[in-house]
Amino acid sequence: MRLYRGAMLPVPHSIITTAGTLGFGAVEHVCRQAWVPTFSLSLSFFGGLGALFGWATTLTTETDGIVVGAISALCLLIATYGVWDSIRLRNRRFYLCAGGLLIADRVTELRRPIAWSEVAAVRRYYLATYSGNGQELHHRCRLRLTDGTRINLERPPLSDGEVLCAAVEARVAEALLPGVAGALGRGETVRFGPIVADQHGVAHGGTRLGWEEAAGVRVRRVRVRFFRRGGGQAFSARIRDVDNLAVLLAVAAQHRITVSA
Repeated sequence: MRLYRGAMLPVPHSIITTAGTLGFGAVEHVCRQAWVPTFSLSLSFFGGLGALFGWATTLTTETDGIVVGAISALCLLIATYGVWDSIRLRNRRFYLCAGGLLIADRVTELRRPIAWSEVAAVRRYYLATYSGNGQELHHRCRLRLTDGTRINLERPPLSDGEVLCAAVEARVAEALLPGVAGALGRGETVRFGPIVADQHGVAHGGTRLGWEEAAGVRVRRVRVRFFRRGGGQAFSARIRDVDNLAVLLAVAAQHRITVSA
């Protein structure tokens, strides 16, 4: 499965070897950080202005020059860090494999391998912000690993983050679904953030909806809504609060409930 819609970024031989050694299989997709004005670049710009101002001030009076020169030196250090940080992020790579995700700095320097079996929860959602231009949606994808580590894949944003994160969500759901289905079949409850499911239905807050009562599930970019047969909406939840939404939707589909986007 090749997900990249343009020319695929090259995969270094060392990454291919690492993926094979870890049992992750072939690299199917490569993603990198987007080149956008980041906080670090802003610091670089203003830090550079501060350095120039300080240098100019040292040409006037000795006392003012020493004070402002020290401030300017600090600004210059911040600017240097900003440039370094931007280059570091630009050279970070995300290699999607059948068995997991490889995150590497400097293109080939392995930062962290993540097997799909290590991921306990995925939250992929859109964060809505409002300005004079109206509503803007920002894609986010957060992972919680079984050891408690939390990773925010889309901060800063990726060059094609929605494609990569949708694939990550699908792969994790595929790995988790058998265990979730087995737990529900044994009469256990499974929590998806604020939504709790069992073999008889789902509940949110004080509202319970049996599987046989559910008319459908509707997913929008910000909220997921469950509907009751003949009774309208049963409840809704913010997608950003729901763990493993893809798994929950798969469970609903197993109960012949229509899922629509």
